[in-house]
Amino acid sequence: MDLDSFIKENRITMSATEAADNPGWTGDPNDRHFKVVLHYKRRQMTTYFSMGPAHTEWPRTAQVLRCLADDSARIENTPDFDDWEDEMGYFRGAWAAWKQSRMNARKLKNLLGDELYDKLLWGDTE
Repeated sequence: MDLDSFIKENRITMSATEAADNPGWTGDPNDRHFKVVLHYKRRQMTTYFSMGPAHTEWPRTAQVLRCLADDSARIENTPDFDDWEDEMGYFRGAWAAWKQSRMNARKLKNLLGDELYDKLLWGDTE
């Protein structure tokens, strides 16, 4: 199942507003930042999402969910900061990024529940 079908089948929705910054973001200072709220059933998850300055569109649900899933899978596979940093390569702000990724992984799991979280991370959604 592709990611768009996963989102549609599970009735996951998202709202986004522009944000002045993204806490913990160490990317290009010209990046665009958004505060996003994902909704599933009666639960919601709030986080930040950033896009490079060349992106003029607003983030789509699939973009945000794919990034969260990729980050969460990396956290699940390398929960220790030193191992995570070795995999990611050292960069300025790595500690803050790791902490943010861990928090987002927990929030995503709370939003979706164990089964759907696992399906998103390890299933065949693309």
